[in-house]
Amino acid sequence: MTTASKIFRSCTMLALIAFSSFHCADRGGDNPSDTGTLIKTPVITSVLPLADTAVVITWTAPDSRVTGYEIGRKVEAGEWVHVATVPGTILQFTDQTLLTLGQISFYRVRALTDGTASEYVISSPMSITFRDPTGVTVIAEGDTAMMVGWTYAGSYQTGFEVERLETNEHWTTIGSVAPDARHYRDAFPVIAGRSYAYRVRARSRNNVSSFALSPPLNASLQPPIRLTLTALMPGDVRLVWVDMSTIEAHFEVESSTDGVTFTRIAVCPAGSEEGIFPATHTPGQRYWFRVRAAGKTILGDPSGSVHSEIPPGMVPIVGGTFSMGSNDNGYRDEQPQHTVTLKGFLLDATEVTVAQYEEYLQATMGSLKGSPPWGWWRNDPIVLVTWDDAAAYAHWAGKRLPTEAEWEYAARGGSLGQGYAYSGSNAIGDVAWYAANAGDRTRTVGTKKPNELGLYDMNGNVWEWCADWYSETWYAVSPVLDPAGPGTGIHRVLRGGSWQDDALPVFRVPYRIHTNPTDFSWTFGFRCAADF
Repeated sequence: MTTASKIFRSCTMLALIAFSSFHCADRGGDNPSDTGTLIKTPVITSVLPLADTAVVITWTAPDSRVTGYEIGRKVEAGEWVHVATVPGTILQFTDQTLLTLGQISFYRVRALTDGTASEYVISSPMSITFRDPTGVTVIAEGDTAMMVGWTYAGSYQTGFEVERLETNEHWTTIGSVAPDARHYRDAFPVIAGRSYAYRVRARSRNNVSSFALSPPLNASLQPPIRLTLTALMPGDVRLVWVDMSTIEAHFEVESSTDGVTFTRIAVCPAGSEEGIFPATHTPGQRYWFRVRAAGKTILGDPSGSVHSEIPPGMVPIVGGTFSMGSNDNGYRDEQPQHTVTLKGFLLDATEVTVAQYEEYLQATMGSLKGSPPWGWWRNDPIVLVTWDDAAAYAHWAGKRLPTEAEWEYAARGGSLGQGYAYSGSNAIGDVAWYAANAGDRTRTVGTKKPNELGLYDMNGNVWEWCADWYSETWYAVSPVLDPAGPGTGIHRVLRGGSWQDDALPVFRVPYRIHTNPTDFSWTFGFRCAADF
């Protein structure tokens, strides 16, 4: 190679090197004055929308020489728009701009120094979402208002719009509520027989969500169905029904003594399907009950009625829990004292009389088993009856014999018991015909003081057959709820003492005796029980 060629080649290489250095310095963009050494590119760490009216862009400083940053924005496939230039000490910028739902935006940032700029760094695509409300519900507040509720998991809403659709009509905007509201009360005259639906949507400054729709609510004030009377108690009645209405403000409970003219006896809240209501009951009187749904301005039709009556001579016993038996003496069959819970029942106020039993014998072609030494007195308790005789009479009368637990609970005064030693008193002579005052015979029922429940002769006059088989150890295994005694046995239980007894321990309420069910005596009688 000649000396001239070497000189030419060297000049060419120097020219190429100079051109390459100028291109790298100009990579920063559109500043023709950019000179010097290229600075590093910043890193965008986050692009976060604030509601739909602003976006916060954050980045890191690439170089201590940076004197500023240039920020640009592009929407969809549009052109880049210069947004702002900020000092080099600023690493965050809030772009006040309106964002549209579903719109994709990009941001770019580059660093600036005196005389040069970095390359632009471009953010990932950014878009906003605006959630729809969910779970729209409607609850009628009687016939004067609807309460609309919903849930919302979104953010930056400025409020909610609520619309109503009435049968065969168009959607009507009924109100707007604050962004933190999740309920709206629509007060208007609700018309039974119409259907109502609601829809809710969220609103922001620049967007609205889709509507969320409630299920339709059919406004009805239908009569309750399947009304049943489950308990008739002193001063109370328990009713159960099925609510068929959607716009009731309350229910009205009505009663009647003739099934024609009804009087309101109680009011209970909307949505109720049972209740215990005050009612006066006279033994032998039939009572009717019915329930109707009522709005605040209209009254629905009543349900069908149910009726019940307390048979003459019977006392309603409110169910409850008590301690049965006793641990305070040496009678093993009273131990252990244990908890028993009974449902309500009916019990004869007095022991079955001679007159009542004779009526049964006439109806069934039966006969008496001889006669006691004092003869038959029509209003005295019947005697000379076996357990089978007593059970047969009870069945004929539409009743049954009381369980031993029912007998003791009633003798203790039930829910009104005062803890007396005897049934109704601490003085046996107040409540019982016994050896010291009976004169060697039975006496007219119901002539001594009653106990707390209005039951007579639970002590004295005659021993009373109970339904249970006897077991000395039964109390150790007896169930808590409505025990009915052992499943089998040899003897049946009697309770209460008789006119012949003079030992006071016999008249203690938990005292038990037992005998063969085929036995009968001048001292054995009974009274009947019945279910509500």
